[in-house]
Amino acid sequence: MNGKLPNPLNIIAGLTGAAFCLAALTGTCHASLHAYEPFNYSSLTNGTNTTASGFTGNWTCGATPAIADGLTYASLPTANSSFSSTGGRQAENFASPLASGTKWISFLFNMTGNNGGNICGVYFPNGGTGLFFGYGLAPFSSTQGGLGLGSMNTSGTATQGASSLESSFLGTYDGTTNYLVAIKIDFNT
Repeated sequence: MNGKLPNPLNIIAGLTGAAFCLAALTGTCHASLHAYEPFNYSSLTNGTNTTASGFTGNWTCGATPAIADGLTYASLPTANSSFSSTGGRQAENFASPLASGTKWISFLFNMTGNNGGNICGVYFPNGGTGLFFGYGLAPFSSTQGGLGLGSMNTSGTATQGASSLESSFLGTYDGTTNYLVAIKIDFNT
């Protein structure tokens, strides 16, 4: 992607994500943590002050999300809680925008049930069009659907559709299958 990913990190309906983190590569073998969201809240509503590192301000919630038990992934140490929502866009702002170099974004993701082909995932704005990761790109059955990268209009607060960026992976939405997602973004290549 070229340009900047401005501040908000937005989380869409149906996401259960644990310990969102983002690392910025500063050299061949060194990385620094840009932001980390452990979802260590007892509850989360519109206006809740962010307690994560690398984020600032208050949460903007299009619906009331739930704080749930944390997700796990084999051989990955995890702690704290996870975030779950059934509607609307949820957002918090990075303390500083992502603008140059190579950035890594990672998070745990699962879907608790059939979303009916609706868009459910995480998106990152980029001046009106942003990067999306999640379900709803190609519904397959009541237990599986297209899971992958997409492009999304990020204007406004209403839930938007996404266009697939050529993923053919079928993910399972049963509430117990957790996916470790790692996304690499190279700016100005």
